[in-house]
Amino acid sequence: MKLSSARVLWSIDPFSAPEVGPEQQARALARQLRGIRGTVVPVTVLAAAEIDALAAVWSGARRKSYLSGVRKAMQGWCKAAQRAAPSLKLAAPKILPNPTGTRRLAVEVLLSQARAGKFDLLALSTHGRRGIQRLMLGSFAEAVLSRAPLPLLVLPSQPSPTHSQGLALFASDLSEGARRIAPIAGGLAHAAGLNLVAFHAATDHSWAVATPGFIPPAAHPDELKARKAHLSSDLESTRRLGVETEIVVRSTDRSIAEAIVKTAAAKKADRIILNTTRTPGSALLLGSTARQVARLASCPVWVFRSGASGAPARPPRHARAKGGSAVYLY
Repeated sequence: MKLSSARVLWSIDPFSAPEVGPEQQARALARQLRGIRGTVVPVTVLAAAEIDALAAVWSGARRKSYLSGVRKAMQGWCKAAQRAAPSLKLAAPKILPNPTGTRRLAVEVLLSQARAGKFDLLALSTHGRRGIQRLMLGSFAEAVLSRAPLPLLVLPSQPSPTHSQGLALFASDLSEGARRIAPIAGGLAHAAGLNLVAFHAATDHSWAVATPGFIPPAAHPDELKARKAHLSSDLESTRRLGVETEIVVRSTDRSIAEAIVKTAAAKKADRIILNTTRTPGSALLLGSTARQVARLASCPVWVFRSGASGAPARPPRHARAKGGSAVYLY
């Protein structure tokens, strides 16, 4: 089954470092879009304030030369990406002006383009910051993730070469939102020819104050069995597609994000798929689970947003597949 007519907005940096250059990013994106037919539109957000500052010193001709240089850099970046990943159907690149040059407005400019162009997916790469630098400086990718109303594909700056076991990991919190995302995860796995591992981490922080020998409710064998049955029921449509599935439910005393990332690494997953319902104000310091996974994972992360009630934030976009059956990206 192949998804068709998908429109992908690809946020790129034509001046990125060689280790995160066009060839590597294009191959990573092409791998994630296997089985999905559609158009990819490369875009970069240009700080207009920077140009204005340069224009105060430079003549008009120099300013035009600078803009011309940016356009040439974009064109050269896209040509290199196309050579590295011929399967990508790249459209003409776009340059979006950012009036203030701030990261916040750059995010809004990018999302406005995504809404105006009615894109189905927003793809972008992280810069691989870690530790206190990530906490203090933030990340463009994380800022987009916290605000994007459409599905997001986060490509790590330096993906691990060991992720080649032919499976996708669907991380579920057993919420209504996760239940609605489960068929999407199955459809993506089917389109890419991947098996699917459905993972749920059961946590109960009462273990920290429990008396010796006390078994936290989330770690009780009967509770784990019930959660496994719940997750299995969410995958009925995936099994009907013929996708080989594995269900993993385990208790953990670490954060949900760490458990997801650790399991994905152990399984050598090609991708992680999960949903998020957090709003920017609810994750000011540590961030939502989805943001933490995107921050820590060494494989690409697909994030689908659900509304507060657990329902998708917008109606599914259907695409006609071989055999007449309908599948949707979101």
